[in-house]
Amino acid sequence: MYASNSTAQQIIDPVGYRLGCATSNGGLDRLFEAKGQCRSVAANATLFGQGQRVESVVQIASGIVRCCTFSEDGHRHIFRFAGPGDLLGFVEADTWHFTAEAIGNVQFRSVPAHLFEQELAVDRAMQRQLRRIILDEFERRERQLGCVSFMQADDRVLTLLSELEDVLPTEAGFAVMPMTRQDIGDYLGMSLETVSRA
Repeated sequence: MYASNSTAQQIIDPVGYRLGCATSNGGLDRLFEAKGQCRSVAANATLFGQGQRVESVVQIASGIVRCCTFSEDGHRHIFRFAGPGDLLGFVEADTWHFTAEAIGNVQFRSVPAHLFEQELAVDRAMQRQLRRIILDEFERRERQLGCVSFMQADDRVLTLLSELEDVLPTEAGFAVMPMTRQDIGDYLGMSLETVSRA
């Protein structure tokens, strides 16, 4: 399931962009590059599951991860597609409140939660960076809520495509969507059939 550190180190490219944010994470990037353990997972593998203990903070190096929760009746809700440079996990939480699954092959770095917390406690620039990331995530969630609440199906899909425009690989002039229509529906609050029509 995981690649060795030496193998993963060779296949991870430097992080140059994040979903929803084109800037580097500065000191956070340096922390993950210097002290992060490099790992690789195959398509549909689970990085961690809802309810599991938070043992590390994760930074995506390449690929896209779906972040989802499951209701008591088994319905899945995807609230985020995390891409290169995105962070998963906050040290204040004891357990993961969501499940992270790889869409295609994913490489990531992980830093033990206690080490992340130690570095954060003494680095004020890193504290400011993390606050900015949290605020960006709140704003993104608000936009998603507005999209799901008020937009028609076509506009919801167009909004998602606009969010992913700089991240998706292209082939022969077409963007390649790594997620399934069901993934898109679970993110946009639409049925699979409505996604297909849109």
